[in-house]
Order: sequence, then structure tokens, then C-alpha cells
Amino acid sequence: MAVKPKKTTKKKNITRPKKSVSLASVQTLANKYARLRDCFGNDGAGCISCGRWFSYEELDGGHYLPATSHYSSTRFDERNINAQCHRCNRFLHGNLRGYFRGLEKKLGRSGLDDLEAAGHPYKWSQDELRELRSYYNDRITAIGRGEDPRTFPNQGMAMSSLFSNLRETGTLSEA
Repeated sequence: MAVKPKKTTKKKNITRPKKSVSLASVQTLANKYARLRDCFGNDGAGCISCGRWFSYEELDGGHYLPATSHYSSTRFDERNINAQCHRCNRFLHGNLRGYFRGLEKKLGRSGLDDLEAAGHPYKWSQDELRELRSYYNDRITAIGRGEDPRTFPNQGMAMSSLFSNLRETGTLSEA
């Protein structure tokens, strides 16, 4: 009985494309970071809209300007994502009147005006989403180590300011 020789195949070095990053996965990280930031040092935080105290688990990362196509530029803007109770965020459609009052108290009128002016349609690139994923993972890890999020660089900056530098230098940092 003759033994068939085994075929040898060379493995080709195939460059695989980078795995795509979804908006939803980065949004989940941004919302988690906002809740951790607002709850830092406590067992919970006050809802930005109604002011009532809730545990971390009872809070969402609510947006003042919706993360829709009209305001997609502010989707990951840290000024726009704040701890908000499930009732206000999910059942009262964001409780925008209360959110406005809470955000005005937090940012001041000029800060609120700046946030509203920053909202415009924007298409996030895969490079930007990868950078954001890394950015929020790093911040979530730092909070887990006990670092105070109020001392982080770029705290409260508009993502559009950070991304103007990304396009020029390839890194997400202060312009």
C-alpha cells in the first residue's frame, strides 16, 4: 500500500483588517464613565434632571443633546453626558426641563450655550471610535484604581476640540 505524501501549504501572511468599532460599544463606555465620574467617592449621585439621589446601578448616562444625527458631534462630549435616573432618562424622555436646570447649575449659562453651539451632524470615523474606546477604557480603569476623575486632563472639554488635534497629530489630547 502506497502512502500518499502530505501536501504542504505555506501560510500566506495576510494582513487582516482592523475589527470595526461600533458607535454603540463606545457609547456604552462613555455612559459608564459618566456614571462613574458623577458617583466618584460616593455610593451614588444626584440625577442631573430631578436631583434625587440614586445608586450607581439606578443611573444611566443621559444626554442633554440627543445622540442623533442632528447633534452627533456632541455624542461623546463629556459635558453632554451626565448621571441621570432611569425614570427621567427612559420614561420622561430625558426630562429636558430638569436637565437644563441641572446642567446650567453645573456648567453655567455660557458653558451650556457653548455645548448647544457645538451640536451639529457629524460622522465618526473608525480611527476616532478606536481612540475614544481607548480613552474611555483608560479613564474607567483609572477610576477603578481610585483616581479622582476631576483631576483628569481634558476634563469637561468638548470632544470636537480633542479631535481637531487627532486629525493633525494622530493622538487624542489637548490641542
